[in-house]
Amino acid sequence: MLAITMIAGLIRVGAKVEHDRKADEAALQEMQAAFAARKASLNGQPTADAPIEASSADEGTLLQRAAAIMTKFQRQASAADIAYMRALADLRLEEVLSPQRLTSREGIERNRATLEQAQAGLRKYDAANNARLVAFEAEIMGLKDARGFAAFMSGFEAQRKKTYERNARALIDQRQMFDAALAVTEFMAGRMHSAQADGDTLMFQTDADLREYNRLIGAVHALAAEEERIRVETMAALDEHAEKARTLKARP
Repeated sequence: MLAITMIAGLIRVGAKVEHDRKADEAALQEMQAAFAARKASLNGQPTADAPIEASSADEGTLLQRAAAIMTKFQRQASAADIAYMRALADLRLEEVLSPQRLTSREGIERNRATLEQAQAGLRKYDAANNARLVAFEAEIMGLKDARGFAAFMSGFEAQRKKTYERNARALIDQRQMFDAALAVTEFMAGRMHSAQADGDTLMFQTDADLREYNRLIGAVHALAAEEERIRVETMAALDEHAEKARTLKARP
């Protein structure tokens, strides 16, 4: 048998699991803090079931009314993002892909259940997000009779396309990440008799099995890194939109 220590950049257990657990918690706290800051600065209650109402048709300028609509849906989206992250709090990829999980029948079954739950949660989140976008567009189009709407829509369409593309990439990456983690699980399920865990070392009977295992694990890590990059990009964009909304709101 070939005893191969998992190469740098792949999953390690023990201290790394604890380190990444704390990093995940810090990321959630960071998002919650940013969300709370936006809530305080915009002086509203940011929950999906108690949204801020936009200004009526005869109040404020076109930009101020549009900003109120954007702010409302941004808060709903932020609340939904936090709820989704909390729902996935038990999903630790480092644990899912650890040798201990991947070399026992109990671990394999636990992985399947965890990843199926994550996929179901993502489908639910995606459906709610799509419904929210439809409602958002309907409210924006409700401003079509306001002066300057055509010029506003020109800039809005460009920003909307960029935002929608980023959101779509994030959802696709996350879906593929869950699928890739499940592929690793199923690969190991079929080779449980020929792979054993020994600390940070996995033992396979053939080089081909080891290469395929490393390829699958590498795919998960690449998708996870891309998803994190998009998450950071999205958070920066949300903060930029919030700042613009505050500027518009402060104008006389």
